[in-house]
Amino acid sequence: MSETVAKETLTLQDRLVNVWDWTADRLTLVRILGGIAMFLGFLHYTPLPQLPIDALIELHGDLAPELVGMGLTIWLIDWAVERRQQQELKQQLTRDLLGSVNDFALRAIRELQEHEWWEVVLEEQKVKFGAVQWQRAGLPGVNLQGASLVQANLEGADLRNANLEGADLRNANLEGATLWYANLQQADLSEANLQGINFWNAKLDRVALWKSNLQRANLSFAPLRGVDLSEASLQGADLSRAELDEADLSVAKLEGANLSSAYLRRAQLRGANLQGSQLANTKFQKANLEGANLQEADLSIAQLQGANLWNADLQRANLWNADLQGANLCNADLQGANLSSANLHEVELFEANLQGTDLRHANLEGVTNYTIKQLHQAKTREGATMPDGTRLYHEEYNPDGITFEEWAALQEAGEAQADNVDEEE
Repeated sequence: MSETVAKETLTLQDRLVNVWDWTADRLTLVRILGGIAMFLGFLHYTPLPQLPIDALIELHGDLAPELVGMGLTIWLIDWAVERRQQQELKQQLTRDLLGSVNDFALRAIRELQEHEWWEVVLEEQKVKFGAVQWQRAGLPGVNLQGASLVQANLEGADLRNANLEGADLRNANLEGATLWYANLQQADLSEANLQGINFWNAKLDRVALWKSNLQRANLSFAPLRGVDLSEASLQGADLSRAELDEADLSVAKLEGANLSSAYLRRAQLRGANLQGSQLANTKFQKANLEGANLQEADLSIAQLQGANLWNADLQRANLWNADLQGANLCNADLQGANLSSANLHEVELFEANLQGTDLRHANLEGVTNYTIKQLHQAKTREGATMPDGTRLYHEEYNPDGITFEEWAALQEAGEAQADNVDEEE
């Protein structure tokens, strides 16, 4: 018997909901009627001034409870219907979001945000968007914090001010996307296609860019301290004035990149290809450039104090006025390099190739592990300061100085004399 009553009650509730679904477009009228009913009902508890007809007062008293109940019922049903409609809309938008139709998914994102359901749905569904096709999508300000967008296609998408903090964008395609002011902190962009992207004012702290494609990307002034850019493709990228202290750029491809005035202190650039890159006034203090290709790179006024350039290729590089104090140039290839006015104080030159180098006005005082033969390889040395502190002749700046040949002869004579003393002892 109780089951029958429950079924009838359920049927009645369903019928009521169906009726109100049918009259959903008339909800405004219903609300007005409900309000009137409640108003008339509550008048029972307040005096009715200036009503001369006693019959109306008596009728008012008799109907008051019914009117109040009717008004409350109308409002409760109205609330239930509206709540159900909102739930159905939310469910439909969630289905669209997770569906395969690109346009529906993008519309769902916008509407979920408008209704302030976006964060709730992300949390409830643990959304993994995966390889969505959102190319050229307009998503400014979208919140995709922590979202999984592995292999997503976001080519040309508008992601200005987007929150992508902690998002998984591995292997994603963002070529030509707009990421101005976007939050990419701790996002994983490993092996992502980021060609031509302008990261102007984007937050990039602790972002992962391992093996990513950043060719022609604009990372000027970018905060990339400690970021993993190992094996990344950065050919032609603009990294001028970028903060890359302690960043890992091992084996990165940086041919023709602009890193002028960038900060790369204690950065890892082992095996990196920097051929023809712009490195003027770049800060490389204590950076590891072991085996790096710096052929024809512009390193004028660069700060390379204490840098490791062991086995680096510096052929035809421009190191004019660069500061290499205490750097390791063992086995480095400096053929045809311009080292004029460079500071090579206390540099290690073991097996370094100085064939055809320009050492005019260079400071070689305190250089270690060198040979006279190595210094003979240089193309020119006028005005240079030799390892023992002797300043060589220069027509304008040091006309009273000795020539390199004279200095070399003195060194060789001194070495021979020292050898004789050793033999006698």
